[in-house]
Amino acid sequence: MTSCRAERRRGAVARPALAGLLAAHVLAAGSASSLAQTVNKPIPLTPPAQGANAPPSPYAPAPVATPAPRVGAPVRPAGIERVPLSTETAKPGEASVTPVQSGTLRPIDSESLGVLTEANGGFGAHIWVNTRRDIVEALLARLPVAVTAPSLQDLARRLLLSVGAPPEGERGQRSLMAIRAERSLARGDLAGADALVRAVPARDVDAAMAQVRIDALLLNDDGSAACQEARNRLAAPGAAGGLYWDKLNVFCDLLAKDTGKAQLGLALVREQGGKDQVFFTLADALGGNAKARVKAMPAATPLTLAMMRATGQPLLADTGPRDSPAVLRGIALTRSAPAPLRLEAAHRAAQFGALGPEELAGMFAAAEFAPAQIAGAFSEAQKLGGVRARALLYRAAAGQAVPQARAEALKALYALGRQEGDFPVLARATLKLLLELPAAKELAWFAADAGRALYSAGRYPEAKGWLDLALAEAGHNRDAAAAATQLWPIARVADGDNAAAWDAERMKEWRRGAEAGKPEIAQRRIAMLLTLLDLYGDPIIGVDWQPLLKAPATMTGSQPAPMLWFVMREASGEKRLGETVLHVLSALGAVDLGQQNPYGVASAIAALRAIGLDREARALAVDAAIAAGI
Repeated sequence: MTSCRAERRRGAVARPALAGLLAAHVLAAGSASSLAQTVNKPIPLTPPAQGANAPPSPYAPAPVATPAPRVGAPVRPAGIERVPLSTETAKPGEASVTPVQSGTLRPIDSESLGVLTEANGGFGAHIWVNTRRDIVEALLARLPVAVTAPSLQDLARRLLLSVGAPPEGERGQRSLMAIRAERSLARGDLAGADALVRAVPARDVDAAMAQVRIDALLLNDDGSAACQEARNRLAAPGAAGGLYWDKLNVFCDLLAKDTGKAQLGLALVREQGGKDQVFFTLADALGGNAKARVKAMPAATPLTLAMMRATGQPLLADTGPRDSPAVLRGIALTRSAPAPLRLEAAHRAAQFGALGPEELAGMFAAAEFAPAQIAGAFSEAQKLGGVRARALLYRAAAGQAVPQARAEALKALYALGRQEGDFPVLARATLKLLLELPAAKELAWFAADAGRALYSAGRYPEAKGWLDLALAEAGHNRDAAAAATQLWPIARVADGDNAAAWDAERMKEWRRGAEAGKPEIAQRRIAMLLTLLDLYGDPIIGVDWQPLLKAPATMTGSQPAPMLWFVMREASGEKRLGETVLHVLSALGAVDLGQQNPYGVASAIAALRAIGLDREARALAVDAAIAAGI
């Protein structure tokens, strides 16, 4: 078997168009890959139209959620469809694009390739200038992926997908492109991971990159394409072997009904000390043993998820891990999974950015409820709790044509999100429903909820409309006055004087309201807001800090190692853009922003501003304010 493996020939991975590879000698961008994910169509992992990946501006229209059926309408089966991944492959030993005939251009370093240029959201060709390679390799390899703040998710996506010359220094054991692709996949960004691998010339695609491509196809419920990629790879001369590839080969042989080869492959896996009982059980089931059933799968992989789908066995309630965005997306895609498990996985995946908010809206819309449950959504949601309660309130809001009734349902949904920490993803999933509501005086009581959701979703102009309504009605409407006080500080954080003029009296009023909460929560909330406003130069004075003097002298909260803050400050001071973003993500990505020390958050925002990422810094500040309960 070893000699047979040695004779296998290398497969190829398709790349973007040649013209993009030649741009600026170090840039390699074909058309950018469309990373937008839709509810009822697969996501294509082929290079998409230029500009599709540009980061959303707070002042530009954003994608909106798919509306739910009206009350009483039949509900379609839950449908997150697989991403339309390209199944195009090159034959073993062949290139995927025509080689250059004119030898006048310098060879392009495959590690400079990517999907995003400066024109469509990338950080630019000089992203790693003056940065040591060993630092980039070490931090990228452990880049946090279970990140809930949308601003940090956007920074991570752009950092991993950007075209740019690689950092200086001797190459380590792993290709930088392989690390970028693996981290993209771990984030649940199947399209981005696939596009990175496909951007690399076939001769430079190593085993790690090939594994990323295959795992993306397996997670995308496309076992046949994954097996074709695997066979191309394993047929290449000198192709690397190992347990991963041998287990994959067994799966592909079983799909092809070649039980003889599969049995030989299973023997080879056992020879290497393979002890994955879930894998062996699923192989037994795929081989025809109807009694072979998996009893637990808390550590699912792309391969075991694909094998479960192939057997038709329903996924188990413990299928996980629940902190893996890629696995969560795979669970949500699995139609044989119980509906509650799929809905929970979709919700969690959307929090991590592995599903788009429109996909979560589609899952909410497809959740099945009795007409009586929808009619009594408010009381029923209290009984249900969890994700089902959110889906029910979404259905209730979407089914209401009367603005006041829809606003009531959204208000209840947002209250759940604020209490349990998933407000940002709910704000984005309900964006279309919210944008259909007018900022009219009869809805002034809803202004605080609407404005906060719109600020969280990056829709600053629309959010300001609700703030202006609250300010206009504050003189004769108590709810509007309260809304104005609640929204004003978020508006200041989001857009400074462009959103709301400084108002010392309103600041005092907000502070008095914040003090009325539980002491520990109030302390953190006040500290976060004052730190953010002070960072942006607002006239915060001693009296503003005085309530915190009554609290304990120390404040708990996640705080990275001092060395990380030092190198982040140094990198931002020397305008090392990519390194600064990498340090910010490393410092803040592992723990929810609401649990971060305010000073640490402010330091990261200051670092982003120092390298010219002002819009991104504001977005992070808004995320931090929302997470702190402001």
